[in-house]
Amino acid sequence: MISVIVPVYKVEAWLPDCVDSILGQTLTEFELILIDDGSPDRCGDICDNYAAQDPRVRVIHQQNAGLSAARNAGIRAASGRYLAFIDSDDLVSADYLELLLGAVQETGADIAVCGSLHFQDGTLPLPLSAGNGLGELALMTGKEACKAVYSKHPYMQISAWGKLFLAELWEQTQFPVGKLYEDQWVIPLLLYNAHTVAAVSKKLYYYRERPNSITSLRFSLKNYDNIEGLDHAVSYFRSLDDKEILRCAESHRTEVLALWTVLAKIAKLRHIPPAWRMPLRKALRIVQTQYPQKYYDLLNQVYPLRIPLARAKHRIKRLLRMEQLR
Repeated sequence: MISVIVPVYKVEAWLPDCVDSILGQTLTEFELILIDDGSPDRCGDICDNYAAQDPRVRVIHQQNAGLSAARNAGIRAASGRYLAFIDSDDLVSADYLELLLGAVQETGADIAVCGSLHFQDGTLPLPLSAGNGLGELALMTGKEACKAVYSKHPYMQISAWGKLFLAELWEQTQFPVGKLYEDQWVIPLLLYNAHTVAAVSKKLYYYRERPNSITSLRFSLKNYDNIEGLDHAVSYFRSLDDKEILRCAESHRTEVLALWTVLAKIAKLRHIPPAWRMPLRKALRIVQTQYPQKYYDLLNQVYPLRIPLARAKHRIKRLLRMEQLR
């Protein structure tokens, strides 16, 4: 029923925990496809050892071509009716596959999504099981799910992980090879074109935060692959003349571009294409509204002398609001 696709590259320290959490699923009938993307460490041997021990495990060895190419190879090799993508340094609840499959079977949805828990090494609570069935289950149209992803819904994220897809959705779709933020290019479009999406509120996917991951590398022009992916989605929705979802996508693009503008300023980037530029003051105003938890730290890096004044203004405004409520 399910093909689980796991790209593998330089995750020797975390790969066994990831694979063990998959092989220990309460739903036992699935295939696990490990794509060794030319990993220079022992990952290839680890994958082969698992394949020798468990007939559900298949291994693909290929020259290093990046995350997108590895996932695409897994899609081509998959035989399951449904596809699940799991990153090789993450973990999943023991009932992850069972509950997501139960959600699509109960509702007839094309895609099931679940909540996620972000953790750092040594902080993940055990046991890795949600327990007590599906819990709260919401059914939405593909368009509603796409809107939710752009509006920061608590368990609708622009990620391939944390979801179970009907395999036929991928027949004409693949991840963009050589791009960072590859999910930005495809996931909103897949959600939009799904007939229905089942959302499981439980946190079944455990995302490991580590300092040397792809998403935490030093900010560079390559990070603008994210904006390029957003532009790709915006163009797609514009071609459909769906003004409602187009506004959602454009609004999300503006928010991300504002954050990128501030990060680019801190990194002292040059030669940013004109279409991806935004005035710094405008960017800071948007970041303050949309990313308040990051605002003061970023402001301190851009204008260190403004922090005391900005905090004082914030305190005064808060006191004035409290006075008005009396």
